[in-house]
Amino acid sequence: APAGRFLEELPFQGGAFMHQWALSWLNGVSGRVDQGPNLRGTRWDDVFAHRPLLSSDSAMGRSMRLYREFLTNPLMTDYWKRIQFTDEDFTKIRIPTLTVTGWFDGDQPGALFYWRSLMRNAPTRTDHFLVAGPWDHVQTFLGGATKIGDMALTPESVIDVNKLHLEFFDWCLKQSASKFEHPRARVYVTGINEWRSYDVYPPAAASPRPLYFSSGGRANSIFGDGKLTWEKPGNQPPDRFTYDPKRPVSSELGEATDRTSIQRRDDVLVYTSDVLTEPVEIIGNVIVNVEAATDARDTDFTAVLTDVLPDGRAIKLGPAIGIRRGRYRHGTAKEELLTPGKPETFRIELYDIAHRFQPGHRIRVEVSSSAAPLFNPNQNTGNPIATDTEWKVARQTVYHDASRASSIVLPVVAPKPVP
Repeated sequence: APAGRFLEELPFQGGAFMHQWALSWLNGVSGRVDQGPNLRGTRWDDVFAHRPLLSSDSAMGRSMRLYREFLTNPLMTDYWKRIQFTDEDFTKIRIPTLTVTGWFDGDQPGALFYWRSLMRNAPTRTDHFLVAGPWDHVQTFLGGATKIGDMALTPESVIDVNKLHLEFFDWCLKQSASKFEHPRARVYVTGINEWRSYDVYPPAAASPRPLYFSSGGRANSIFGDGKLTWEKPGNQPPDRFTYDPKRPVSSELGEATDRTSIQRRDDVLVYTSDVLTEPVEIIGNVIVNVEAATDARDTDFTAVLTDVLPDGRAIKLGPAIGIRRGRYRHGTAKEELLTPGKPETFRIELYDIAHRFQPGHRIRVEVSSSAAPLFNPNQNTGNPIATDTEWKVARQTVYHDASRASSIVLPVVAPKPVP
């Protein structure tokens, strides 16, 4: 469960600082023994509201060197380059690897960064193996459970991870086995609850297909008119919402849980497909391209993919809430503040998902501008994030017309028939 692309996955995601993670996780490991008990009784609402961010650690109760170093190094400079793996590094890896990750594991993006880089660059690619199950971070180590969040799984989703490790080590270390009896890539598809084996991952049959945003200009909340359609939109009015950083959208709902409480908010745009008559199966990387403008010098856009069940629950898919910070819309090599009112493309990664949307279900995407306290709410000022103490309300515009078509790009696989 390693960090892969720094500033895109950890400790910034899409350029947005992972405020909650940096405070709690760094505290827990910043000592010779577990520091977690020191946080009992912490008034977290006060800590997360504290500005400037640079001294949030002191508001929590202790100053942490790495917290402040991370926060003051938001660009891809030598600070990060010294530990960032490159293609050249992967050409030198000559040992076998076994990658085990989960579709709901927050560290999945890093694990699959290393997997994909090995597949592109390693001298011997046949010695690398992948297992991806319907697991969160802890379950990736323990082997899973028959339920995650509001999603029911089958007993077959649970594996003996220790046994898998031993079989791998018997082959590549102890050499008591002539080979590792395992498919190159074995992945579990949620929604149909089925393991699949592939010679490559992502599977060659997965093809990127855009599902476009559409509305009459009133996509605010699940009560609005937002739709998802396979047809590219024509001339349509944009959707608008107001983002108040002092009233952010919560990030506290767990993985694979019902998001309808969030999707009732007026500052969340909701786009939903018609009820499916055929299954839609996706395996691979999911991208949301939001064509948008703001009246601020900097702001964030977020995205979440959900499977809407026949009973109306909207179950979150993927390992993370996707986010893109405006000043890093072109990458983290340099900051480029926004021009108020100018439409831009905000590319948001939802990372890898393997799921079948069944007939009778609907596909839904939600778009907003915050997910707190996981990410610090963008204060929309354009000031340096670490030391900013000012706040600005931003007015957001999301386009979905012939020239600026917002969409979610799904890695669609032709599904096998349902028994």
